[in-house]
Amino acid sequence: METVLLHKSAFLYVTSIFRLSSFVFANALLTGITKTFVPFYSSFPEIYGKYASTDNRCLICGESLIAFAPAKLSSYTIPENIIAIGENTFADCINLTNITIPKNVFLIESGAFLRCTGLTNVVIPDNVTSIGSAVFYGCTNLKNIAIGKGVKSIEFNTFKDCTSLAYITIPCNIISIEDFAFQNCTNLKEIYCTPTTPPTISEYTFYDAASNAVFYVPTISIDSYKTATGWENYVDRIFGYDFNE
Repeated sequence: METVLLHKSAFLYVTSIFRLSSFVFANALLTGITKTFVPFYSSFPEIYGKYASTDNRCLICGESLIAFAPAKLSSYTIPENIIAIGENTFADCINLTNITIPKNVFLIESGAFLRCTGLTNVVIPDNVTSIGSAVFYGCTNLKNIAIGKGVKSIEFNTFKDCTSLAYITIPCNIISIEDFAFQNCTNLKEIYCTPTTPPTISEYTFYDAASNAVFYVPTISIDSYKTATGWENYVDRIFGYDFNE
């Protein structure tokens, strides 16, 4: 089996500076691709060949989406057969305002939507069990994010610099929120934490986030939150809430 490293040298058969030819992976038994930074990658209009999606927008390895051609798109629905979104797949797709993630996806890797500054709304399906670090780092216009109930952890830098994010609900199965997950989320007003057991956080989880943000936690767990490590720093901003209403 052959693993293809996708970097600048892989574009010897690019038919124009912005188009992946059908010859790029013609003779490869593709089992995986590692992408390094390609300066013009976020301007591709089309991807061709046997690993391309039927709309010529996606490069697919197995059932994983590993590259995307975003040119002239403001909205996109990921193909239904995709189960994983690869590292940095949509990074710097600045014109995307809406992305629809299919229900079969269970994995979203690190930096998948890094610096997608046009994104405003995202729904993460309940089947997703893992989202990597910095997935929405620098999505400065992201206003609404629904995190699926399957996610167990919010990783390092996940929402860093999401300066338009005002409200967020932490789903019930979250057990940890890592360092700098909400760093510089300066517009945060309300955080709804639904887990009855306080997720593990550190003093850096909400580093440089809005200083007046309010945390709503299950009423039966309010004392647990106020005394938990990390959470005790926000004791005056933690209030009980009945999530069953």
